[in-house]
Amino acid sequence: MPVTRRDAAGHCAARVLRAPDPGGDGMAEPGRDGTSDPGGACAADVVPDAVGHGPLLPDPEGVLALPAGFSYRVVTRAGATRLDSGEPAPSRPAGTGAFAGRRGGTLLVTDHALEGPRGDRPHPVPRAGAPVYDPAAAGGCTVVEVAADGTPTGVRVALAGTSANCTGGTTPWGTWLTCERTEDRAGRNGMTRDHGHVFEVDPAVRSPLRTGGGSPGDGVSGGHRPLTALGRFAHGAFLVVTHAREGSPVRRGGRIWFYDPRRRTLTLRGLLDAGGPNPAPHAVAASPHGGLIAAGDGAGLPHLAGVAEDGRTSPLARDDLATGTGDAPEPGRFTGLVFSPDGRTPFVHLQEPGITVAVTGPWRRGPHRRAPRR
Repeated sequence: MPVTRRDAAGHCAARVLRAPDPGGDGMAEPGRDGTSDPGGACAADVVPDAVGHGPLLPDPEGVLALPAGFSYRVVTRAGATRLDSGEPAPSRPAGTGAFAGRRGGTLLVTDHALEGPRGDRPHPVPRAGAPVYDPAAAGGCTVVEVAADGTPTGVRVALAGTSANCTGGTTPWGTWLTCERTEDRAGRNGMTRDHGHVFEVDPAVRSPLRTGGGSPGDGVSGGHRPLTALGRFAHGAFLVVTHAREGSPVRRGGRIWFYDPRRRTLTLRGLLDAGGPNPAPHAVAASPHGGLIAAGDGAGLPHLAGVAEDGRTSPLARDDLATGTGDAPEPGRFTGLVFSPDGRTPFVHLQEPGITVAVTGPWRRGPHRRAPRR
């Protein structure tokens, strides 16, 4: 039976997203031994006893390829899932923070990377019942309530009328800082207010915090104001550090650096931009099971890959909704990768067409070990 492009991609993700050992330690992606390589594809790069969960299996539904024993549940779909208000869920889910919900559940605060006027987007963030910063802007944040078994129980808008909310960061006091990656001013690109701010969202309440920082006449629906003290520019991710914690991963140009605030040092622990079409990861998350998970475009298709302590990678998931060829892949990527507070369930978005999934499977804490020496 011939090996298709998707079959080859599933086995070659580790090669295309491979990471030469930079000499660091402290990372491991646990799993089982015994990966295979049909047809000899990538034989030079796949080690028989490599860490990982095995090859990716095609999804009968054509959504998400996963290793044997893993499954996924669709949490939301842009345009199809109905919010608590009855309106359709917005599109382009991006950065996400996970917070403890009721009875072991999870609250997912999700940014929506929608830039420009609302009329240009088929599914902008709804404004009804939500604090609105700029009535003309399409972006904002939603909060998804997920039960302990992974069942979605509600979706609401936390903030509307912002623009290009691509990512943000959690705070130690349990809130989400959402960042606008734009510098559009009032009167430009259809906007009625200046953009390029950071806003704070509390997932436990029905409206964002009143953060202050504006002028007395800077009224906003819901009493919400941007954190102007953090500046107005195209913000990226946000990190709040209140105490020293060894090993906080930071992505920079395909390289993963670990920042130690106590020692004020940066250590290169991963190098993921070697070879392949656009292989450098655009997102990295620390796994509670050990090691890191990187999102990139392995073999021209969006992949999630586990990063081992010695720099090797193993495929964890593939977006089977992505189209195109290895030489000319169509747009598509994983965004917002985050684990539930109990570490049992990772959530991730397939940004196009706007699907959020919860992945379950035999995640386990494994030994932090290197590959055996040959």
